[in-house]
Amino acid sequence: MGHKHKGRSEKDNSRHTRRNLGAMSAIFASGYYKRLALALGVAYAIVYTFTTGIFQVLPYPVPELVLPKVPGSLFYADGPIGQFPLFQFFFTRTFMFSISLSASVFIAIQATLVGLMLSMIIYNLRVAKCSCKETYGIATYGLAQGVFSVFACCGGGLLLLAIGSAGFATLRSYSLLIPVLSIIALLLSLFLMSKRISKTMLGYDKRAL
Repeated sequence: MGHKHKGRSEKDNSRHTRRNLGAMSAIFASGYYKRLALALGVAYAIVYTFTTGIFQVLPYPVPELVLPKVPGSLFYADGPIGQFPLFQFFFTRTFMFSISLSASVFIAIQATLVGLMLSMIIYNLRVAKCSCKETYGIATYGLAQGVFSVFACCGGGLLLLAIGSAGFATLRSYSLLIPVLSIIALLLSLFLMSKRISKTMLGYDKRAL
């Protein structure tokens, strides 16, 4: 009897989770919201790279001894975990794109989550109209954490101008913690919003999305 009750409980939990995520899967079954999420995610990634200085202007030109020709690229494979591998592409001797493996993975995950979150918020405002104030708060926290996620490859950008070199150096020292907190907050906000929309729109029609 105990095993039977446990199996039934696990089945109920699985059904409950699928129902809570039902709104999200239904929304992104629509081509419009898929394209919207993709566009918003790409836009966020572009803004992030300029804000944190992944695209950066150098104070001094890179020497010809280091890079004989421009445009050109450099790749560093060895170094501290989290800072390397590092890829740099020089458009000119004073303007470059610099990104580490850890930063590229974070940007891909963060941009995907931000695209999904913003498109779900737009769907909720246009269609579901459920009360999701606390979810918006969590999403805003995750988005803010993402903007302040600074990696060793980041040169500063607009963020450096806003908070100064000391503040930027402090953010760099938390280059593993802040991105993780950002991703957790965005995942939580996605789940909670999907759950709230599912409760608001029980019996929704996917064709109406």
